[in-house]
Amino acid sequence: MSLRGARSISALAVLISFIFLALGIISLTFRVEWHMALMTSGLLTFASGVNISFLAALGRRASWTFILHSLALTLLPLLMADRAVALLSFSLTGLIATLSIRRLDFYTGVIAYSYLAPALSIIYRGVPFYLWLSWGFSAPLIYSVSLHSLPKTYRYKDLRPLAYLSLAFHLLAMISALNLMASISMALYLMALRMGKALSSLKRVRGEALKAHRYLIQAYLLLIPVVLASFLIRDTLQFLHLFLLGFVGLHVYGHSPMMLPVIFGVRNRRSFFSLPLIMLVIASLVWPLNREVSLYFLVGSVPLLASIVLME
Repeated sequence: MSLRGARSISALAVLISFIFLALGIISLTFRVEWHMALMTSGLLTFASGVNISFLAALGRRASWTFILHSLALTLLPLLMADRAVALLSFSLTGLIATLSIRRLDFYTGVIAYSYLAPALSIIYRGVPFYLWLSWGFSAPLIYSVSLHSLPKTYRYKDLRPLAYLSLAFHLLAMISALNLMASISMALYLMALRMGKALSSLKRVRGEALKAHRYLIQAYLLLIPVVLASFLIRDTLQFLHLFLLGFVGLHVYGHSPMMLPVIFGVRNRRSFFSLPLIMLVIASLVWPLNREVSLYFLVGSVPLLASIVLME
């Protein structure tokens, strides 16, 4: 399979994830169980859809296993009916697709580790199910992609010992359901990322590209207040919403204007503005205090992000 074919599969998965997420937001008004299942399905499908394109580019080849994994993504709404079938198909096909690129290094190893969490959530029942999925899968996948892409873009090396330590705290958080461990893991990841190096490297960027690079770095810098706020939250459900809206959301919003046009084969917009990032941070910080207000900021940020991604 060509890299173009892998991107087509990736684009289809991302489109399906948008449907899941939209239905998940709508279902919040009448069925909480559907909301949780659909939002989780959307999150996993979006992350895996983008990951298909990332793995294909990382390994400089595509594999038929990506097709198998993309088919498994369509089964995720079965979380509402048959959790084991949905998660095992997602986890195992994702793990096979990761290993199929035959380039085992730190980054692919961490991605493989992330795909184990959904399967383990079926076996290990001592931790809430959605913690395994939301935190267990998303965090290491983000760690891998960012620790690869940001230092490579700005030509510096990450602090690998801190990255390993971050993963150790990630595992502790996953098996103990302790929010503090998760907050420490995210803080260590930010230190391993060395964002100061990326920020200082902006001096070397010239022309129209500077706007895009500033936007990306702003998204990473806004992670700092989100991670600091996470240290103050003890309730697991509140922590997960802060994590998903703020930590995961900022990575998605930061990379989408550069990533989605490539996946969908459209031109990048040359105008970038930070308002959707700011609105997303507000949504994440306000959620523990007022969910309705948080939802307004979240929904309002989506068309602003879309305008950056799609409009000329």
